[in-house]
Amino acid sequence: MSLIKAIKDFYKNPSDDKYIHILQILRNYTVSIPCTITFSQRDQKKWDLLSDNSMEGESFENEDEIIFKPDTLENEDGKFFPVFLSEEDMPKDYRNYFSLLEIDFLKVIEMNLENDLKGIVVNAFTNPIEIHKEAFEFICDCPNLTQEEDYIEYSLRMGSEAYLRKDFVQAKEYYEIAAHLFNAQAMSNLGYIYTYGRVGKPDKEMGLYYFEKAADKGNVTGIMKIGDAYRYGDIYPKNEQKAFNCYRKAFEIGYKDLMEYPDLWMRLGECYLYGIGTKIDLEQAIQQLNIAIYLFEQEENDIFYYPSLKQKAKEELKKAIEMKQL
Repeated sequence: MSLIKAIKDFYKNPSDDKYIHILQILRNYTVSIPCTITFSQRDQKKWDLLSDNSMEGESFENEDEIIFKPDTLENEDGKFFPVFLSEEDMPKDYRNYFSLLEIDFLKVIEMNLENDLKGIVVNAFTNPIEIHKEAFEFICDCPNLTQEEDYIEYSLRMGSEAYLRKDFVQAKEYYEIAAHLFNAQAMSNLGYIYTYGRVGKPDKEMGLYYFEKAADKGNVTGIMKIGDAYRYGDIYPKNEQKAFNCYRKAFEIGYKDLMEYPDLWMRLGECYLYGIGTKIDLEQAIQQLNIAIYLFEQEENDIFYYPSLKQKAKEELKKAIEMKQL
């Protein structure tokens, strides 16, 4: 699909996948940058003579460096670096004011990184596509992606690897890139980083902000963590019924991949054990906690915080069995 067609398709029915597809095409595209040209005093004099036909038949060769100053455009979000796919994408009066510099998109990224701008805007006067710095910094940093993984998959994989080796600063950077590209899992992962203070003091408000964004996209962990906020009265007013409803909703949404969420099984087990938002049901509690323990054991050597959660689930299971025997 051509870039023009991809942009038109995005405007007909916008989606995250279509936006990412535009970025993927742009990465190998040549674009036009509107620039003003500044000559040295000596070169300006030569140019003026040529323009006045005083040196008819002679070609202009600059003796000093020519300075190209790209244009910037501004909206309510801030200043952007404009690039265009063709001259036809610029209004005539705008086009006539500038010289055009043809350049690879990746080179534009390098130019923009040196300036205090929000990002790049493609075809600002027709169907504008804004690309904020978080997105194209990532494109610049990982040029050798395989065909099997796109930018988001790469970012999540690198972020996960960094997180598991406890390099939380790098993990946060990768997750922020994927989150900016609308990925719910990355948003959820950022929620953990902020909530548990992986890169500084715990910030539950910022953590919940990211969990909410993830939950809005149907992310199981995001919904589960909103349940925690209601359960413990963190940020939200304490409401055990809403907490249980969140856990059930997360369970229903993620039922096909529930083997990946042992902590969700544990939470539901605790709800049935203590009557949190539902009636006490010791049979259900024992069943859910047993599954949680089994799942924690499968991954405890790879995920550093699973052993402590497994121990907690075992303690809860012991309580449930003791209460059932009374």
